[in-house]
Amino acid sequence: MIRTSSHVIPALLVICLCSFGSQPEETKKNLKRSATLRGVELSVEIPPERPAGYPYPLHMAVTNQGSDLVTFVVVAKYKFFRLALQDGAGAEVPLTRFGKRLVAEPARRKRLTPVKPGISIGHLYDLARIFDMSEAGNYVLTVTNRVLFDSGPETLQVEKIPLVIREPTDKEYEAWK
Repeated sequence: MIRTSSHVIPALLVICLCSFGSQPEETKKNLKRSATLRGVELSVEIPPERPAGYPYPLHMAVTNQGSDLVTFVVVAKYKFFRLALQDGAGAEVPLTRFGKRLVAEPARRKRLTPVKPGISIGHLYDLARIFDMSEAGNYVLTVTNRVLFDSGPETLQVEKIPLVIREPTDKEYEAWK
C-alpha cells in the first residue's frame, strides 16, 4: 500500500529480499537518505533530477539491523508506505490517472510479515506513474513506514527529500521520440 497524505494507494510490488547495494550503475549519483528507529532502517535512494515526462525511480529498502525479529503489515503483495509529494509552493501534487485508480482499489486482507535480523526488503516505485510530475519545477518527497514492535506500532520517516523535474534537453527529447 502506498499512502499519500490524503490517499491510500495499493501498488503492485515485487517484494524481494535483496541487498540495497546491488542497484544499477545509475544509482551511484542518486540522493541517499535514511532514518533508523530501534534497529530498523528505512533507506531511500532517488535521482535528484529527472527530465519531465520520464520515469522517476524511487528505490526503498527496509532493513532490520537489530538483533530481534520485527514485523511489517503486508496487504497481499502490497506494502504499507506513505508517500507525500509536494511542489515548490507546498501544495500536494495530484495523482495521475493510474494513481487515482490505485486509490480506488479496496484493501486486501492484512497479514504480518516477520523480518529476521540482517534482512532487507527492497522496493522500486516510479513516482512519475503515481504522481503528476509532468511540470518542471522543485518537489519535496516524504516517505513513511509503520513498524510493529512488541510495544506497538511506530512510525519511521525520511523527510524533505528534494527532487527536481527539468525540461528535457534536445538530445533527450530526440531519443524519446
